[in-house]
Amino acid sequence: MKAIQITITGLILLMISMAVTAGENYTEPMPVDSSDMLFEKFGDTDFNVYPNTDYNSVNLQFNLKRDAVLDCMIYNDKGDLVSHIPVGHKSMGPRQIVVPVSDLKNGNYKIQLHSEGVNLTEWVEIQR
Repeated sequence: MKAIQITITGLILLMISMAVTAGENYTEPMPVDSSDMLFEKFGDTDFNVYPNTDYNSVNLQFNLKRDAVLDCMIYNDKGDLVSHIPVGHKSMGPRQIVVPVSDLKNGNYKIQLHSEGVNLTEWVEIQR
């Protein structure tokens, strides 16, 4: 007797094939939001970004469902990486980090919090 090995992809294709041959309407599966696996909503958003009163840094507030190693990337409005801040290991739960922005010129910047292939993104405007 031979053992049959079915991968997840193979199983999904088999299910699609069965649905099509049975005359059922096939609809694309909804994409999985991987941020659901790592980050919890922080109020109405994935994370909050707001300036410190000295305008030389911004605060990022977020909520981790489990421990994770994080990085923060800042991109200018052209998409160029202008700053990479290795945040390091953070424990699960509500967290806040302070990101220095004193070396950034006035303008719009995309701040990305990254871990395990998940990116949370928020735009900020630097005005001094």
